[in-house]
Amino acid sequence: MNLQAFTSIELIIPLWQLGLYALLISFFMLFSRDKHGISISLGLIFYWVFIYNQPRLKELFGTSPAFMVNYLVCATLLVFLILISFFVKE
Repeated sequence: MNLQAFTSIELIIPLWQLGLYALLISFFMLFSRDKHGISISLGLIFYWVFIYNQPRLKELFGTSPAFMVNYLVCATLLVFLILISFFVKE
């Protein structure tokens, strides 16, 4: 796998989404809803990296099967982390 490609990735995040993210995180942390804040962080990071910037990543990695496997593993892991965070008692 080409590690140089990972260091040269530039992802695009729209400013209004970043502002919404900051507003939501501030709101949930202010009212001590840590699990919701972490879930929103994980969900938006997944969205920004794998869904919003997917054309750029496909351009960079092509039709590499390693990219799709990484995509599926990360998506599954994030879903499980979000589900686990809601069922764990504090």
